[in-house]
Amino acid sequence: MAAGAWARGEGNTFVALSYKIEGDPQTLGTPEFDTTGYTSLLVERGLGPRLTFGLDAGIGDDGGGTAIAYLSRTVGPDDGPHRFALHAGGGTMRRGDTSELLAYVGASWGRGLDTRWGSGWAAADPMLYYMTQTGDVVVKTDVTVGISPSDKTKVFVQLQAGQYPDADAYLRIVPSMSYNIGEGRDLEVGTPMGLVGGNDVGLKLGAWLSF
Repeated sequence: MAAGAWARGEGNTFVALSYKIEGDPQTLGTPEFDTTGYTSLLVERGLGPRLTFGLDAGIGDDGGGTAIAYLSRTVGPDDGPHRFALHAGGGTMRRGDTSELLAYVGASWGRGLDTRWGSGWAAADPMLYYMTQTGDVVVKTDVTVGISPSDKTKVFVQLQAGQYPDADAYLRIVPSMSYNIGEGRDLEVGTPMGLVGGNDVGLKLGAWLSF
């Protein structure tokens, strides 16, 4: 998962690769059933105690997608329960047959949790993309809550909200879990489900590598 409010740490690298497929459950088992897939790649590298460089890219089966390079810097004290970070970068977004440059800014809040089921965390990550050619704005926010019931397992749920130009606002919920299969290697499975702006459901499979 993206570092968010927590810096990667100098010299540490994290890579996440995933593929998500979604479709309308009401057409399941009929000739109208059609799925769309999306491949995502996240790479983060710690440049210092507070500074992280990242590359967040993705492409859909329809050819649309984004590629963003950014810097993330933690702010505020490191010894309190709350963590904060600011992010900024730029890249490109492809929608339909057109591509345009974008500027990216974001922020993150995070907090560690102690629960009866194990240690956990909560995080919120609002972000904004500004399209430099059209002036369009994309706003998104991810809110995540998770726990680690064992040394190898993480269970978490994420709410994803946002709005693209000329599209309805959306809200999705993505229950997920990850399992550590070796030092610095984890597998992830999730089930994205649309709540607002679409009712697609799907399956997400991913792999994480830390070194």
